[in-house]
Amino acid sequence: MSALAEDERQAPDMSRETFMAFLADEETTAVVAAAVKKAGLPENRVYTDGIDKAVSMLSDMETPNLILVDIGSNSNPESVLDRLAEVCDPGTEVIVIGLENDVALYRRLIQMGVRDYLTKPLSEEDLLSALAPKEPKKGPAENSGKEAEIDIVLSAKGGAGASTLAVNTAWSYAHDRGWRTIVLDLDPYFGTTALQLDLEPGRGFREALENPDRVDDLFLERAMVRVDDKFFLLGSEENLSNPIDASEESIGRIIDLTRKGFDRIVVDLPQAQLPYAKPLLEIASSLTVVTDMTLAGLRDVLRIKTAVKELGIGCRFLVVANHVGLSKAGELPQATFEKNLGAELSAMIPQQADLFMKSVEDGKPILAQGKSGKAIAETRKAAQAMSGVKEEKSGGILARLLKGKGGK
Repeated sequence: MSALAEDERQAPDMSRETFMAFLADEETTAVVAAAVKKAGLPENRVYTDGIDKAVSMLSDMETPNLILVDIGSNSNPESVLDRLAEVCDPGTEVIVIGLENDVALYRRLIQMGVRDYLTKPLSEEDLLSALAPKEPKKGPAENSGKEAEIDIVLSAKGGAGASTLAVNTAWSYAHDRGWRTIVLDLDPYFGTTALQLDLEPGRGFREALENPDRVDDLFLERAMVRVDDKFFLLGSEENLSNPIDASEESIGRIIDLTRKGFDRIVVDLPQAQLPYAKPLLEIASSLTVVTDMTLAGLRDVLRIKTAVKELGIGCRFLVVANHVGLSKAGELPQATFEKNLGAELSAMIPQQADLFMKSVEDGKPILAQGKSGKAIAETRKAAQAMSGVKEEKSGGILARLLKGKGGK
């Protein structure tokens, strides 16, 4: 597989076959067949005899541009793949499917020249992503020359809407500002950011929390989920009966690596983790507390504000009111809330059940709905405040013309 380990992959040879798959079980074969059809690859080149069939068949022919091979539960995958490498022509790329979900194995295979490694049970979405033509990577650090800023979002109490604001803020950063943005959902059991986007969480977050020394750029690339070109997600949905033995330095390690590859990080921080989040708060640009307008909500915001002050945190402290109007009888007037808070609310997002229900049904943030209205405007206002970028005021026709010519 030496041809696959070159720094620059060769362009596909159009004179030979494009694709072949060699699989080991019916369930994987069914998933591959469906994905191959969607990807427009030859359906009659999917075989069911595994890697032995691959080595035997490919030794007597010019190998295709891309091979998908199932190594099953083989205890020595490197040795098996060495056999395959001996019959592969230069320029052939290999995607490996296996049972072992192990970062160390993944790294070894990548170092051997394997294009990707996928674990069973195989999902059609993951496979389609792996089969897609690879483009040169371009990280924001190459463009901005600085580390990503961090915005933390926290609910004053459960159900206030921090996760929803985190997702919409990240979407705004990515699409309104063009920043490469990632949402880091720090609730591995009850996090809802992936659910809101109708996505399956990545599979590597748990291992990152438990084994930070094994986390590197390659690992994070595999663990995070791509929403679109500018918007990514890192989180998980773990079994409630399986406790996570998280290392103290794990979050710091993840943040350090992520800051190098993004323009902005939006952290969805669970309430229970606030007392342990001082290292994260110390490097954050902002902390936004999402609350309702009730007396209990005000009390909890003030408690968080006091805790942040006692911890000596100097980041911008913002408060966003959400679900405004949901229960008018129990809500404090804005003036009363702000007077006791000692600051103005950064935004007041009204309760608009139909809009938020549409967002859930479509798996899209409300800002992606392409609609207008008070809830949209206030959500965007909250994202604006969190960004720390001052809203530009119109300077008349001349300013707009200059902006159209590349002015900022």
